[in-house]
Amino acid sequence: MAKNADNIILVEIGNRIAALRNERGITLRALADEIDSDNAHISKIEKGKINVTIISLYKIANALGVDISALLPEYKL
Repeated sequence: MAKNADNIILVEIGNRIAALRNERGITLRALADEIDSDNAHISKIEKGKINVTIISLYKIANALGVDISALLPEYKL
């Protein structure tokens, strides 16, 4: 997969996390605290700036009360 496609996927994941977090009225700080992280890390994930780990995605999904699949876009490779 091309680097640009990787970036698109990361941005889409970040957008989904941000949207779900905002829908639930959860602050960056509260989400960061829930997953034992910090604001800057969550912000970078939401902006698609870093490649988030599966463990972090699992923790974020749990904190948001969704299945991890809700965070992942459907892409055919």
